[in-house]
Amino acid sequence: MYNSPAEKELVEDVWPQSRRIASDIAGVGIEPAEFPPSESPLSQPYFIYIGRIDRSKNVHELEEWFARYREGRDIKLVLVGKAEEDWPAPGPGVIRTGFVSDEEKNRWLAHAQGLIIPSKHESLSLVTLEAMQAGIPVIARGDSKVLEDHIRLSRAGRSYRTEEEFRRALDDILRLSPREREDMAARGRRYVAERYRWDRIIDKFERAFELILNEGAPSDPA
Repeated sequence: MYNSPAEKELVEDVWPQSRRIASDIAGVGIEPAEFPPSESPLSQPYFIYIGRIDRSKNVHELEEWFARYREGRDIKLVLVGKAEEDWPAPGPGVIRTGFVSDEEKNRWLAHAQGLIIPSKHESLSLVTLEAMQAGIPVIARGDSKVLEDHIRLSRAGRSYRTEEEFRRALDDILRLSPREREDMAARGRRYVAERYRWDRIIDKFERAFELILNEGAPSDPA
């Protein structure tokens, strides 16, 4: 059982024998989140990052690129999560909230222009799916095949690899008309509902268990 098509592709490339074994792409179910009406935490528009603030998540690059992007623009970057102890102090235009409650996280997310995922290595990225469920565009690192697939299949955001593509992706999101933004939000919600509802995930695992019980565990193809 794989988290994503990219994970299945990776395993089958490394271990071709796995192609002969019954498999499915499941991932996990996404619990519906509540986003009650609220005022935006900031008066200026902002993009948001949610997760660990460390180099393994490529947040240092995000801060550097955003600092150059925001020159001459009235826009902020909000980082929600715990930073490494020796992480440099935030620069102008960057706000760090530290750990927050789910309610507070959802409030920040609900009013963001978009969620930015700078990580090059993801196996599923729950926060990407949570943002799409909330109707928030996702701007993700295309170096991660998992994130690239989420963006390509959902059409609910933009991907980037270079700093120029990063700047262009943010510009594209900021220029969305209200109708275009709602269309993108609808595509994101539909993508999550069709692939990551708990009933669909559970059904896949039940069918996998039934296969094993009825036919026995497959023999080692090696």
